[in-house]
Amino acid sequence: MDDLVVFLRARLDEEDRLAAACVTADGSWQARDGDLVTDDGTRFSLGEALAGHVARHDPAQTIRGVAARRSLLVLRESIQLRMDQAAAGDDGAAYSLARAELRVVHFALRLDAATYSAHPDYRRGWAPGR
Repeated sequence: MDDLVVFLRARLDEEDRLAAACVTADGSWQARDGDLVTDDGTRFSLGEALAGHVARHDPAQTIRGVAARRSLLVLRESIQLRMDQAAAGDDGAAYSLARAELRVVHFALRLDAATYSAHPDYRRGWAPGR
């Protein structure tokens, strides 16, 4: 498993853990009249913009997003397995197809990792333009 995948798994685990720790009911938060209203009814006066932003990134949304992003990692593993099997079976066409698919997924993972570019473990070499 390459370092980019390890990095992304760690960040997704962190996001999932933090979001899950904030859920008291269904994890859905709302913005109402400049307040953030959590899933248990607690209100925080944050102002319209901040309340709206935080509500949009509520724990339920974060958990769904993490699940979707983990699916891309699972897809990468599946493609890598197909590529390895094609190489072992000396199937050049299947290998070439899987290799091309893996390049596309790897680029998508680099785009995803770029959202963590401020993290101290992020490597500049992962930046999509490099």
